[in-house]
Amino acid sequence: MACDDTAGWRRGARMNLRALAAADPDTPERQRRCGVIPVGDRVEIRIKDGSAYYCGLETCGNVWLCPVCSAKIHHRRAAELRDALSTWEADGHSASLVTITVPHDLGDRLSKLLDAERDAWKHVTQGAAWQRLKRKLGIAGRIIALEFTWGDENGWHPHYHVLLIHDQDLDAAAITQLHAHIHSRLAASCGNHGLRQPDQLHAVRFDPNVSATNAGAYVAKGGDWTPAEEMTCSDLKTGRTGSRTPFQILADYYQTGDTRDRDLWREFSRVTRALCAVRWSRGLRRSILGRGLVAPSSRRARPRGAGGRRACWAYRGRCALEPSGQSRQASGPVDLEARFGEQST
Repeated sequence: MACDDTAGWRRGARMNLRALAAADPDTPERQRRCGVIPVGDRVEIRIKDGSAYYCGLETCGNVWLCPVCSAKIHHRRAAELRDALSTWEADGHSASLVTITVPHDLGDRLSKLLDAERDAWKHVTQGAAWQRLKRKLGIAGRIIALEFTWGDENGWHPHYHVLLIHDQDLDAAAITQLHAHIHSRLAASCGNHGLRQPDQLHAVRFDPNVSATNAGAYVAKGGDWTPAEEMTCSDLKTGRTGSRTPFQILADYYQTGDTRDRDLWREFSRVTRALCAVRWSRGLRRSILGRGLVAPSSRRARPRGAGGRRACWAYRGRCALEPSGQSRQASGPVDLEARFGEQST
């Protein structure tokens, strides 16, 4: 039976999946309270843009493990990224999407693969060689997104989507230089972590000179999929043939009861704790959009405040904590970048 309201159907499916995740005893308490526990003396149902939603319930803000919060966060980040790409393109500049993947086999632990991937990118952006490339190619900064899938043949597949923001279109020589630089660092990291060597074709994929308004050949998932969605909307992806996203693994576990899916979900839950899903290089957001908006992430930032005190920020829909520790009513995300600087993983 066809569903006329696909958006409503998907929203209901996310809520059902959140309830199923809450039944797992390994699910964190904060996530189990999401969408269930009131934060005040009443709960309201409001309507905005033709959609109804609850107001006055706790939210966990977990971008990795909560289907409902993940969708909201990814939607806001995708919109911000579309604005950034459109602004950058309107100023006569360009961007390129790079997908980086470490070799992965069925028996590899997710933590091992993730460590290799993170070390590889760390070495890509360290040293004089990268600084020379940035100056030569006019790279103003980068936005990096982390994504996970699972395949029955090759196991976990963590990969980075890196959006390089540069002044002008890259030619073939520039793309070759960037590919060689990234691939050599990736190969070294794989060797250090006991993985097989990455091949030249699949390990580093370049989609050069993309834009938010004309995705063209860089549309990765069909329909109106743009680089903004490719970077941020992992909650909407269904995985390519033969692979599953973590939320699909969770759904399959509750449909089939397969304990292998349960173990995969719990492994994913452990490894993604305190990980950022999307990061901008320092100062890039403000240089493009002229502001320092920071969307809620899967963790709470705890940078140093004035006088050596810990300044804690918690975003729970209505209440944010100031560095002084006093709560206030929050009408939206706090400008953390302007106050504390970028947080890195």
